[in-house]
Amino acid sequence: MITSKSISSEPPENKGLDYAWLKEKGIDIIQELSGGIWTDYNEHDPGVTTLEQLCYALTELSYRAEFPLKNLLMEPGADEINQNKQALYKPEAIFPCNPVTQNDYRKLILDRISAIKNIWFLSPCKQSKSLINGLYQVLIYAPNVDECDCDGSQSVTEIKQQVIQLYSAHRNLCEDIGELIFLEEIPTEVFAKVSINSLQNANTILAQLYFQIAILLAPEVKRYSLQEALDRGASTGEVFNGPLLFNGLINDESLKKKILCIEVSEIISKMLVVEGVINVQNLKVCLTINNKIHCYQDKVDIAPENYLKLMTGLANNHCQLPIKLYCNGIEANINSIVVERELKRLYRVYRRTYNLNAEYLQTYKITGATYIDLTRYYSIQNQYPDVYGINQYGVADTESNARKAQAKQLKGYLLVFDQIMANYFSQLANARQLYSTELNLTQTYFYQYLDRYVPNIEPLLKKGGGINGYHSGLPIIIKEQDPYVKRRNRFLSFLLAMYGQQIEPIYVRSEQCVNYDLHLLKAQLGWLRHLTSGTHNRGKGFDYLGPISKKNMAGMQIKTRIQLGIEENFNRPFEQHCTELGVEIVENNEDATLGRLMNVYSEDIYDNEYTDLSQNMNEKAFVEQQISNSEDLSINGEKLSEGFIDAASRYENYQLRTRENNSEIILVCQSSKSNNNDCFFIGQYKNYQQAQKNAFELVEKIQSLYTCGHQLYLVEHLLLRFGIEGSSEDISMQPIQTESEQLGDISEQAACFNYSFSMTVVISASQSQLNDLAYREMVIEIVQQNTPAHILNSYCFLNLYQIRYFERIYWKWRHALKNNDQTLILKISRRLRRFLSEHTFNDNTVTPD
Repeated sequence: MITSKSISSEPPENKGLDYAWLKEKGIDIIQELSGGIWTDYNEHDPGVTTLEQLCYALTELSYRAEFPLKNLLMEPGADEINQNKQALYKPEAIFPCNPVTQNDYRKLILDRISAIKNIWFLSPCKQSKSLINGLYQVLIYAPNVDECDCDGSQSVTEIKQQVIQLYSAHRNLCEDIGELIFLEEIPTEVFAKVSINSLQNANTILAQLYFQIAILLAPEVKRYSLQEALDRGASTGEVFNGPLLFNGLINDESLKKKILCIEVSEIISKMLVVEGVINVQNLKVCLTINNKIHCYQDKVDIAPENYLKLMTGLANNHCQLPIKLYCNGIEANINSIVVERELKRLYRVYRRTYNLNAEYLQTYKITGATYIDLTRYYSIQNQYPDVYGINQYGVADTESNARKAQAKQLKGYLLVFDQIMANYFSQLANARQLYSTELNLTQTYFYQYLDRYVPNIEPLLKKGGGINGYHSGLPIIIKEQDPYVKRRNRFLSFLLAMYGQQIEPIYVRSEQCVNYDLHLLKAQLGWLRHLTSGTHNRGKGFDYLGPISKKNMAGMQIKTRIQLGIEENFNRPFEQHCTELGVEIVENNEDATLGRLMNVYSEDIYDNEYTDLSQNMNEKAFVEQQISNSEDLSINGEKLSEGFIDAASRYENYQLRTRENNSEIILVCQSSKSNNNDCFFIGQYKNYQQAQKNAFELVEKIQSLYTCGHQLYLVEHLLLRFGIEGSSEDISMQPIQTESEQLGDISEQAACFNYSFSMTVVISASQSQLNDLAYREMVIEIVQQNTPAHILNSYCFLNLYQIRYFERIYWKWRHALKNNDQTLILKISRRLRRFLSEHTFNDNTVTPD
C-alpha cells in the first residue's frame, strides 16, 4: 500500500521556518517603528510585499541551516568530510591511548607479536642490587619457538628484540624493561580415568579434555571481533579503552596473573565442563624436571620462569594414552590421528585473529555526506511582480525616465537587504571554516558579491578601488566589523570543549602581555591540531631506540611546549641552529664581535635624534627591491652575547642614528629595559637604505636564534641508571645490555641520585626571562599540570649560553642509547647526571646559574 504524503497544518517547531510567524513579528516591528506613516498593512501595500519577500528568504536560510551537519561540513569536490581539519577525530584516533597499565602493555604486545601467546609484567624488577621503581621484569610465553631458529621460525633472540623495540616505542615516562625472561617449558602429563556418556564421540571428548587442560596449565589470551564486543553491549569507549588493537579485542578478564600454583581439583573442574564427561577419577599430574619424574595428586607449584606443557602422546601414536575414557565401564577406542586433528582445530579457533581495521572503517564511517552549495542565493527582487520593474524583465523601454528612475531607486533600497541575506548564506556555507583548525583563516565574517544574483545591478554598483568601490570596499567594511581574533578563539574553545579540553598559554597569564588573544589563538590552534597525539601519548616517554626526529618526544611535551610558546614539535637543537648560522654564543658582552655595548663608541653620535626602525617596516619590500643587488648580511663567524640576542630579536629595539658630521649612518639596538647609554653597536653605513636592509636581515636571523633558543627537554632519571653501582655488570638490564667493564669510582652524589619515578625538566630561555621569578613559577606550574601525578620533577633553567653545553651532552646521550653503545652510555650518563645536579633550580636563588 502506497502512503501519500501531505503538508502538516501544524506550524513548524523552528520559528525560522514559520513564514506566518515571521510575517506577524515583522509587521509588529514595522508598526512600532513607522507609527502612522503606513495605512492598513495589507498585502497590497508595497512595504508588506517587501516584508513578505524577506520572510520567505529567511525561511530558506533556516531550511538550509537544518541540513545534516555532515553536509554542512563537506567541501566542494570532496568524497568525505576532512575530519582532521574539522577536529572531528575518528573513534580509533581519539579514544585509544598509549599503554598505561600492565594489562595495556600485555594487550599491545600480544596484538603486535603473533608468536607470543601470553606475557606478564612484574614490577619492580629485582634483578639489580639497586631497587628502582618503574623497571619491569617481563615474562614471555611463546610455545613452539625454536631456540636456535633451526626450522626457519622466529628465534628467542628475535622475539626478545621485537618486544624490546615495541616496548621502547610505547613506554611510559620513567619506566623501562629491566629484565626479559623467556619461559621454559616443563613437560607435563595428566593421568586420569574419565567416564563419558554414549551420546558424544569419544575422540572429540578427548580432544576437548586435552585442550581445556592445556589452556589451564599454560593460559593463552583469546581475541574477539568488534561485532562480538558490540553485541555483548560494549560501548565505544570500552571498545577503545587502552591501546589501539588491530588483530582482535582482548578482555581484561582474560589477562590473569602468572600461575604459580595449580590445584589438582582445578584440573578436574575444567574436565567436567567438557560436554559428555560424567566423572573423573584417579587424576595425577607428572612433571619431568631434569630427567626426573615428579607426580602430584594435590597441587603443583610452578616457578615464575617456567610453564607446564601438556604432553598428550598423540604425536607418537601411543597405544596407551595418559587419559583413558570409559563408556558404561568399557574403555573407549581412541583414534590418535582424529584426536590430534580435532585438537589442532580447537587451537586454531581459540587463536583466531580479526581484521579490526576493516571493522573500524565499516562500523564508524560517516555515510551519505553530500556537498551542497549553500552560498547560492536567489534575489528577493526576482520574486516581485513584473509591474515593479525590478526583476529580470526590468522596466519596459517605452516607460518614462521617471519610471525607470523609480525602479532603480527601489532596487537600490532593496540591495541592502539582498546584501545582508547573501552574506548570511555565505556565512552558513563557511561554517566549516569557522569550526576548523585552518591556520590561514583570517576572518570570521563572510560575504559574497551580488553581481551574479541580482538582475540589472551593474549600474547601481560603483566601480573603482578603495573604500568607495563596491568590490574593493565591501571586504574592507566586513573586515572592520570583524573582531576576528576574539571570535576565532570562541569557536576554537568550543571545539576543544567537545573533548573536555582547554589550554592556557603562559603569555595569556602574564600581565605584561598585550597580545594575549593572539597567543591564545596560536595555542588553541596548536593544541587542536595535536590533540590526538597530545592526549593519546600524554604519559608516554620518548623512544630511545627509535629514530631521533621531531615526533620522537615525550607526550607531555606537546601541550607543555604549546603553553610555553615553544615550537609545537621539536625542530632542531639550539646548538645545531647556531652551527648552521656559523655563530658562537658568549657569556659576556666583552667577548662579542657583533653587538658590542656602544658606550665606548658613542662620544660623537647623536643620541637624541634617531629613526625608529619599527616605524619603517612598510618600507622593507621597497628597500629590498631598490638594493637587491647588494650583498646579503652574513653573521657567519660572529660571537654574540645573550643580551644582544634578547634585544636584537625585536624590531622596535632597532634605531638608525647619525654621526656628528652626518656622513655615516649608525645602526644600533637598544633594549627596552636599558637606558640610552647602553645600546648595542651593529655597524656603520654610508647609505641609509643599506643600513635598513641589513637591519631587516639581521632581525630575521636573530629572531630565529631567539626562537630556537627556547627549548624544553625531559631527562628521565631511570635512563641514567647505568653504572651507578660502580660496575656495568651490577646494573645490567634489558633492553640496554651492558658489558662487564669497570669504569672506576662513581661519585657519592651520582649514587644518591633519585632514579625511581623522577626526572629533570630542562627549560632554556633568555636571561631576562630567567631572572623573572614569576616567569619561572609559571613555567613550573604549567609543567607540573602536564606531568603524571606519580612523577617527581626537578628543574634546570638554562640561558642561551648554558643550553648549548647541555645539548652537546644530551644528544650524545640520546645517540648512545639509540646505538646501544655501552661504553658511551655509561660515560655520558655520568656527565649528564653531574650537569643536572649542578644546575638544578633552587627556589631560594634568583639567577639559575
